[in-house]
Amino acid sequence: MNIHFDPFVLPFFFGVLIWLFIFLWKIVNWIDEIPLSQRKIVWYNIFSSKFIEAIKIIFLESLIHRKIFKKNPLLGYMHMSIAFGWFLLIVFGSIESKFGQHDVFNMPWDPIFFNYFEPERSHHTLGPFFIFIMDFLLLFILSGVFLAWLKRVFTKWFGIKKNTKLFVLDKIALYSLWLIFPSRLWVESLNAANHNNGGFLTQSIGNLLAQVVDTRMLEYPSWWVYSSVLFVFFVTLPFSRYMHIVTEPFLILFRTLGAVPENEIRGYAKLEINSCSRCGICIDSCQLFHDAQITNIQGAYFIQSVRYNFPFSSQLMNCLQCGRCNIDCPVGIDIVHLKDVVRTKQHEKLPLQLSYPSMIKSNSDHAPHVIFFAGCMTRLSPSLVNSFLWLLDYAGITYDYIDRDHAMCCGRPLIQAGLTEAAQKLIAENKKIFMKHPSMVLVTTCPICLQTFKNDYHLPKHVLHHSELLYMLVKANRLPSVKLPIEIVYHDSCELAFRQHIKKEPRIVLKQIGHVVNEDENQPHWCCGGSTSNVNITYEQRMKVALAALRRLNVEEETYFSTSCPLCKKTFKNAGHQKTYDIAELYALALQQKLTPSLESTKKEEKTWV
Repeated sequence: MNIHFDPFVLPFFFGVLIWLFIFLWKIVNWIDEIPLSQRKIVWYNIFSSKFIEAIKIIFLESLIHRKIFKKNPLLGYMHMSIAFGWFLLIVFGSIESKFGQHDVFNMPWDPIFFNYFEPERSHHTLGPFFIFIMDFLLLFILSGVFLAWLKRVFTKWFGIKKNTKLFVLDKIALYSLWLIFPSRLWVESLNAANHNNGGFLTQSIGNLLAQVVDTRMLEYPSWWVYSSVLFVFFVTLPFSRYMHIVTEPFLILFRTLGAVPENEIRGYAKLEINSCSRCGICIDSCQLFHDAQITNIQGAYFIQSVRYNFPFSSQLMNCLQCGRCNIDCPVGIDIVHLKDVVRTKQHEKLPLQLSYPSMIKSNSDHAPHVIFFAGCMTRLSPSLVNSFLWLLDYAGITYDYIDRDHAMCCGRPLIQAGLTEAAQKLIAENKKIFMKHPSMVLVTTCPICLQTFKNDYHLPKHVLHHSELLYMLVKANRLPSVKLPIEIVYHDSCELAFRQHIKKEPRIVLKQIGHVVNEDENQPHWCCGGSTSNVNITYEQRMKVALAALRRLNVEEETYFSTSCPLCKKTFKNAGHQKTYDIAELYALALQQKLTPSLESTKKEEKTWV
């Protein structure tokens, strides 16, 4: 075994040791905080096909950056050239050092400083191949570094409008990263000039340098510079956003092998927080940034604040929780869940007095098919209630309108505000009321209530959104097709589309009425701005978000605009002059048009509901 050593390798070596110690200490602690039951699932799945799937995802997302490529090819190439290029540089450098020294074992710094210790590297069998491939990979990485520099100045070229604000250590790590590969190019070009061992890139630059500077005098100090730049990067890496380079693969591994988020900022959540690169994609996804000019509350800033214990009340409560950042995050971090957890931890013990309605009696003489729960927002839209109940009557479905005479809240606003204790009391009282009714199907017209009933109530009943029930009635031919010559633009609400993935059913229902302009279910959803999750946004800012969503959906005054959420309906109705309806209202109006062909009589009927 040949032992190569020179004092200039020490900065690099100590930098790697410091980084490795801190990283291993952190990762062991985070994994230890993951519940034992989940760790057992992960361990079991290591010996299954899921492990192969995890390796595949790590390769595609951590090295190739597939999701970022889909966002913008130039941005994807920038990330991929640095990450994948550096990975290949390490792999081929390690292989070259072993071939060059004819020894499987060598010093950890040999692949990094191989040209210094083995200047005659072109003499071994595969020397010319490695010389070419190492120059090619260096050029590949440098193209990415150049684009990274360019991105700080011309962000719009890369498909985003704003870079994230950098913490001091982020800047140090960033600038040292930018210097690593130019430093390597410089020193290896000097080495090529002195030993004539370079490739198409380093030898060409080395020959030019030899004509203007004393390359022999500059080479040795340049190795010190290169090693020192590496030291700075590795020492700052665990405390900067670049921690994601080594944390993200662990997050993908554990997630793919069965680990799930908890309701605590520990274990899995810490993997998520440290896997955020603050790439800025979540900023560009945020409607508050684009439409309300709120620029400091996005997911990247929230995660940064939680990680470094900065004040984050503005990022926490000034958020629509629409989930667009979740969908676009290239790492797949569940930002919405992290905010829910932190809200809960901040407010769960706040006192709140609640009163409950007396036990509600059944509205039906016979065992009803369904229990209908309107909820707070639907009760503010009586035309929606009347339309949906009219459709149930038309289809011959019996029901108990459980909150007809007494207003009831599902508890979601309390949950969103983090008032967990108060929410649990309310949920317990509501469950007593629900369980007094014999029907096994609970239907609501509010996606917010739907989400709460499914996730927090654990009822032994089927919980449906009214769009799902209408879809079932259409499929069972209990509701007829009308097919009027009208165009309908459908709006996917955040709770229904993002949280419950219900996109197909409302569109199929609307197709029974007329032509659905935006039939594609895979298009992005746009928040109306009326979210109950945001307690800080002003009315004017909500209206800006709503108007921008209407523009993106290409809604015109003569178009029928439909949604499946009473809160969205109310917000959009206040924002524009378009004809805004819930799908139940539009369907009932269409059937009324069929029964009463006169357009004038249809307008009179519509007014009686409103």
